[in-house]
Amino acid sequence: MKKVIVVHLNSLNIELAGKVKSLGGSVIVLHGASFPKEVYDEINDYIDVYTASSNFTKRGEETKVCSKTLL
Repeated sequence: MKKVIVVHLNSLNIELAGKVKSLGGSVIVLHGASFPKEVYDEINDYIDVYTASSNFTKRGEETKVCSKTLL
């Protein structure tokens, strides 16, 4: 049986996201706050899926998360 690790972050915690990925897990970030593109650039390699709290937030953040999924 395969072990599954999914971590849901409410902030862009690079250290925790890196630890989860090193264990073979998936990282999901839920947020409603706008972050600068530079913050996304630092953490994008660790994130599997971003979720937005509203369509307004989604539209504002879509271009910042590169090719990652933003739900």
